Amino acid sequence: MIDQLSQPATLRGIPSRSAARRIHRTLCGMVLVLLASGCYAYRPLGSPPAPGTTVALFVTDVGRVSLGRQLGESARDLEADVLAVSDSGYVLGVRSVTYLSGHRQRWSNERLVVARQDVTNVRERRFSRARTIGATAVTVGSAVALIVTRSILAGGTGGDRTPPGGGGPPSDQ
Repeated sequence: MIDQLSQPATLRGIPSRSAARRIHRTLCGMVLVLLASGCYAYRPLGSPPAPGTTVALFVTDVGRVSLGRQLGESARDLEADVLAVSDSGYVLGVRSVTYLSGHRQRWSNERLVVARQDVTNVRERRFSRARTIGATAVTVGSAVALIVTRSILAGGTGGDRTPPGGGGPPSDQ
């Protein structure tokens, strides 16, 4: 036992202070990134969206025809920031367009005027606390499992932790 205590901490399976700090900083950084970026969900709106709201709008068949020149003939839905709202439609800063094929094309907030009859099912993008907590828990749990199963905390040594050159009593063989 005394022999074992004289070995460096990493050989006994205990991380050095600097390794423990590095792992702690990495895990905290991962959690902060997940919480900062968050997970979002789209929720149906009961009233017209306010300017500044991020929305998803489904393009109707009539809308595909009337917006075909600006969006392309097979636009299925838009993700956009609402710039203004009127009784007849929306002024949007388009972030992306998804087509009937499933292909998604990113836009850089190009301005687009859309009549209400051209879109349906307007949904607001909202922060989802439950999804963010779930994603954070899964990520942290996976990282901890990886660290434990890969013996990263033990300095990468596995199996026999006898230092090079022996260190144990001679065998009787």
